[in-house]
Amino acid sequence: MSYDLSIYGTTRIGPLSVVDLVQSIPILTAIYSGDDESGAGMVRVSRGAPQGPGFTIDGPFAVEDEDIPLEVTARILGVKWLYRISVEDVSDKTMGDANRISRKLTKAASGILVDEQTGQVWPKSNQRQPPRPKAADLVDEIKLKWCYQVEDAPHDLAARYLRLARQYFPEALPRRYGSSEPFQGNLERDGDAHFIRTLDVEAATTTYTVGKYPVTSGSLVGRKKFAGNTRFISLSVDRATFRDPLWREALMKYFDRMAVELGCFFASVEVLRPGRSSHGAMFSQMHEEGYYPADYRGQWYGLPPYPVWCSWYSKPYAELVHQYLPGARQNPDGSLFHSWQEESADRDQLRELLTNPDLPWIPAELSQQQGEPIQRAAVIPAKYAN
Repeated sequence: MSYDLSIYGTTRIGPLSVVDLVQSIPILTAIYSGDDESGAGMVRVSRGAPQGPGFTIDGPFAVEDEDIPLEVTARILGVKWLYRISVEDVSDKTMGDANRISRKLTKAASGILVDEQTGQVWPKSNQRQPPRPKAADLVDEIKLKWCYQVEDAPHDLAARYLRLARQYFPEALPRRYGSSEPFQGNLERDGDAHFIRTLDVEAATTTYTVGKYPVTSGSLVGRKKFAGNTRFISLSVDRATFRDPLWREALMKYFDRMAVELGCFFASVEVLRPGRSSHGAMFSQMHEEGYYPADYRGQWYGLPPYPVWCSWYSKPYAELVHQYLPGARQNPDGSLFHSWQEESADRDQLRELLTNPDLPWIPAELSQQQGEPIQRAAVIPAKYAN
């Protein structure tokens, strides 16, 4: 029986480069059966004679997010490649060689090493550590919203919420939660079942959450809070962190998967300016800009009256807006994802990207109109108008 190790890397190290890495240790021999760096392949490693006992290194293989272990996602951003090491001869010498090479390859691939027998990972350090703002620094906030209809929501919405956070954006996990402060729920202490039960028991209120920086806060509106059929989930994060493309990629994947798996009809990502940071916690009431309400007492009031950095539309809305969103990505199910640019953009920056900044970003009849009181959009797909 072999002893197996896996390396999840952010950098691609081709098979010929793996050979060079192995042979940087004089007592080891490496043989690669292929002839180039373009694909995945197997490198056989042994002490001395090529036919002697040893181990194999397979890869690099492209790896999908859903195939990355949660303990890896929790420690590193941007994993793209997988290497598998299989030790045939588990003698002390061969295991020592395999461990030495696996760590060298992990460092070269800027990755995480997983012992498949014990589940232990190396290095132990957490590489998902963005710099935190100084206390009282003015910061911009990015607010994500996912809007859905109660009747369309999956029955296991709370469980999916936790699963998607762990799989794509662990910082969004509700470390603490409750309907009022001080929050009594603690995910690590109480477990998933308590969080799921809390959302069910407190379905007539809103559950507020505190995540791990750069996530600062979130909320889930209870399904029984209003008579209307619209509910939303929100998440607030510090904009500064997402200047890093790896953090931005992780956030966008999470945003997209949440919209799909929670059965949303609209979702948005917008920049709000500025808030105030105090030991990493933002206070949204400090924002100089208001933001569109996702609903009013459970009724959907229409799309935002101003452009947002990123947006996601189910098919009924996609059919109404696709022609106004340049470069939008049409999904096989008819839904639509749009982003005005790669880096986050506030309302002023987005206005500069419009063909005519003096005109509405989409036809005015599709948008709610801000004021006292807020006016509902004139055109809402029938399914969402109740």
